[in-house]
Amino acid sequence: MKNFLIVLTFVLFCKFLFVNSETYPVQGKLKLVLNVNNTYVQLPLSASEQKGLLTRTRLKLSGNRNFYETLPRIDGTFSFPDVEPGAYFLEIFSPDLSYQPLRVDVSKKNQGKVKARYAISDPTGSTVPRSLPYPLIIYPDAKMDYWQERIPFDLVQMVIKQPMMLMVGFTILMIVIMQFIDPKEALKELQQESGQNSQAEKSPEELLPSFIPQAVKRR
Repeated sequence: MKNFLIVLTFVLFCKFLFVNSETYPVQGKLKLVLNVNNTYVQLPLSASEQKGLLTRTRLKLSGNRNFYETLPRIDGTFSFPDVEPGAYFLEIFSPDLSYQPLRVDVSKKNQGKVKARYAISDPTGSTVPRSLPYPLIIYPDAKMDYWQERIPFDLVQMVIKQPMMLMVGFTILMIVIMQFIDPKEALKELQQESGQNSQAEKSPEELLPSFIPQAVKRR
């Protein structure tokens, strides 16, 4: 009985400690305005298109021990209501827009004061981390483009980059050249060349009998 009371007290204490742990909200707003080199470009979107973009967006706040997820509201605002103090990595997932990840610090000493900065580089191109105001105002830096520009047809590049095309072109060229060559004359020249080559390959002893009758006739 005594052991049971000790275990029950320990469980109730842990539950009380967990429930009363200090948590703070992390809030902000997503702006559907592109921030390109510190120049804000308004996206030409209707109300229904803006709603569609936001409904396809998801936010994730990741820490060493836990993580939180939320969805933005129709007006772009979002909130992580119960966040424990610590350092977090805020990622925004959207199939339509690209967002830079943020480093978010929730301070326990300053009663949940939130500080945020770009984790890699800010959309202005600066490599120095830039702090963001709170509540967070987050702008996308690019619009997702899943289409690739079609490469125009280039015959020269196609022939150079593909050796098979060179072989086909050489074969076609030889066929065209052969049409202008007379087979009989080509055969005659080939026989003459073969005869000269056969005589050149004979030894002096083999060539001597052929020269002797000619010498006798001249006398």
